[in-house]
Amino acid sequence: MENAVSSKRKAYDLTPEQHQYKQVRAKCLEELEKECIVEEKHLKAEADAKRLKEERNAIEAKRLEEEATLMNSSSLESLESKIPLMQKSIKLTSEDRDSRLMILGDVQQARFKRLNEAADINSAISNYQWAVDLTPDHHKAKPSRLMILGDAFRSRFRRFGKIVDMDSATSNYQRAVDLTPDDHSTKISYLSAFRDLKRLEDFDSAISNLEKSIKPLDKRHPDRPNRLIDLAMAYQARFERLGMKKHLKEAISNLKEADEITTNDYPSKALCHYSLGDALRVRFEHFGKLERLGDAISKLRKSVEMSPDEPRFLNGYGRALLALFEHQNKLEDLESAISHFERAVKLSPQDHPRRPHYLHDLGNALRMRFERLNKPEDLENSILNLHKSSELMPNGHPDKPVHLNGLGVAYLVRFEGQGSRADLERAISTLQEADALMLDVHPSKPSILSNRGRALRAGYERMRKLEDLNTAIQSLRTAAEHRDDQSGNLSHLLNLAVALQERFERFGSPADLESLISSLKKVVTLMADNDPNRANCLNTLGKAHKTRYELLGIFTDLDRSILNLQHAVAITPDNDPYKAHRLNNLGSVYSISFDKREMVEHLQEAVSVQDRAVELTPDGHPNGPTFLSNYGDALYRRSNSLGDPEDRKSALKAFTKAAKSA
Repeated sequence: MENAVSSKRKAYDLTPEQHQYKQVRAKCLEELEKECIVEEKHLKAEADAKRLKEERNAIEAKRLEEEATLMNSSSLESLESKIPLMQKSIKLTSEDRDSRLMILGDVQQARFKRLNEAADINSAISNYQWAVDLTPDHHKAKPSRLMILGDAFRSRFRRFGKIVDMDSATSNYQRAVDLTPDDHSTKISYLSAFRDLKRLEDFDSAISNLEKSIKPLDKRHPDRPNRLIDLAMAYQARFERLGMKKHLKEAISNLKEADEITTNDYPSKALCHYSLGDALRVRFEHFGKLERLGDAISKLRKSVEMSPDEPRFLNGYGRALLALFEHQNKLEDLESAISHFERAVKLSPQDHPRRPHYLHDLGNALRMRFERLNKPEDLENSILNLHKSSELMPNGHPDKPVHLNGLGVAYLVRFEGQGSRADLERAISTLQEADALMLDVHPSKPSILSNRGRALRAGYERMRKLEDLNTAIQSLRTAAEHRDDQSGNLSHLLNLAVALQERFERFGSPADLESLISSLKKVVTLMADNDPNRANCLNTLGKAHKTRYELLGIFTDLDRSILNLQHAVAITPDNDPYKAHRLNNLGSVYSISFDKREMVEHLQEAVSVQDRAVELTPDGHPNGPTFLSNYGDALYRRSNSLGDPEDRKSALKAFTKAAKSA
């Protein structure tokens, strides 16, 4: 209207006084201005009426809120009356709506605690979420409202056992912590809530309630499969916290039933495949048996085929492929795992509660590819992703130690390649923090202890501080003793053996030698026949038995030394650069056995294996003179024992060649 008046006035002003339309335009302008005045009065009246209605609504909303607040909250009847009052007050006005939504959520949650009905906790969470969304991040009430919302998700998890609710609780607690200044009095209480998150009581309540809800449902009931999946995931989460095999067994049993009673067109069939596959993967990683991993991969592949854009399924399939790579060492499995991890990260929202886990798995896989292909960009990207995943996990989060462990290992790998003292210090401090935060009963504790021991041993090699080596051995021994009946303990025992050997070679303690032999025996027992480290372990064990024989003079050690060294030589191919070393070690033990027991057959074996060691050693090799000298010594012994002059000539020839090539 104002634009129309302005145009008319402009037309009138531009019209000359004597123009025939001057008077007509004046009259039009006058009528339009009158209409404008009437329109303004009408709009003002509408605005006044709207404002008056809003004021009345605000007053009525306030009255309803006060009426609800004054009611006794101890009775169910008062709760029933409060809910419609608060709902009406919220509809009447947007003023203070966020506060009223929080009050309504409180009332609905209170009724949930009385009646245990899903509709009440669902409505409470919906209203809390609405209130949180209406509250700006800078508002002082935002952190407390996030904590209340997280508590509601946690309550729903305890009642119905859906792991997604525990993830949502975690996400809201994390946002509350992030928005609270470090010097604020509530910061400590919010962090404390993180430490209590995922406590055993939560899972016990969820498991108990789920088992009660499943019991009356027959196998044809449409809700039974989903509840079995929820129950299994609660059992698996409990296993991951305590490491008790029976909980994982229960999880798999329930998931197998869910899989058996559902058809491919069941809405949650993809989730069923994923959950069973992931549980089977966890069982393989803790208790071995490759065929179980094959079953896991098959199920997880099906989940991805049914839902190709679900990050959780992609990541789960990637973890199974990574486990297969670690077992069979095929590069294509590692590449496929990384591809699925990358897609999971790409498809997950920035604020998704499981995004840190996807980043962590991707970072670990990239580190493994670096160790295989030695591409620097893989290690840098690994550290970048692992650092980000650790940053996204606030202190107090139960998964924080696992993420710190991955980051610490990546720093250690970079130190081993580049020698930066800063990386070594980062590795040690990060792994020490992971160790301090991780519960002793957690299944991942041995891995953290073992990696911490590796880092401290690397620190000893760099700075020669004995306390680093001692602490490393203590940490590695604890890791090895944590699960000494499982094949997953192999790497911990290997790391312990390396550290014990190092300390024994420096100080010669018989106790370290005993521990070294004991650890290596367990390693050899647990290790697969085709393990590429098997020959080295047998060789080291054989040398350790030889050393103990030299200390104690017990022939059993000499025999065990020969057996282990024979085995090491037998499984080492001729093109292996260590074959000649292992032959030389075996030859020296045969020579000792002949000297002490006059077993001529061992003298013959000494000559034979020393001859083979020389034969496999190329000219100019730094160990050539030593092997030639040992070969000559064996020939000389045989010459003295059997009187063959040719042996003496050959011995002299070997000694001369050794002297010239030294």
